[in-house]
Amino acid sequence: MTLARDRANGSGEIVPDLGDSAKDEARQWVLVAEDDDEMRILIAQVLRRDGFSVLEVNNGIELQRMMEHLCTHETPPVMVISDIRMPGLTGLDVLGTIREWGLTLPVIIITAFADEDTLVCADYLGATAVLDKPFDMDELRDAVQFLTRYPFSAANRGSR
Repeated sequence: MTLARDRANGSGEIVPDLGDSAKDEARQWVLVAEDDDEMRILIAQVLRRDGFSVLEVNNGIELQRMMEHLCTHETPPVMVISDIRMPGLTGLDVLGTIREWGLTLPVIIITAFADEDTLVCADYLGATAVLDKPFDMDELRDAVQFLTRYPFSAANRGSR
């Protein structure tokens, strides 16, 4: 999956180029937001090895823009994995917006700063899971596999 300039409406806006694989219903895709390049690339590699298409963004503003574009013009991701502390908007800011839009897709929050207030806020906003950095990639893989296999409801969230 790559990013491309939107020439259809002449806006020049950068939008995801999902290609044929994302339009294939059998291939699920995940939106990953992480400002640490190495961490984001590692997460994306692990998910791709597990058969997911992955769109990567490196800040909260791009995460929100992509979600808005995808939910109005394309197919939303099956899941969002987002860091909390990123430039622009935090992962929690975007999580709140995603829930305000009425979307109930799973959102996994990853953070190196998981104090009690952060955990309470993430839970209140509807985070499906919170993973403390550093975390084992198998823990993330297990959470992603579980959440994509079983129906998700914001009222019946996954585990921490």
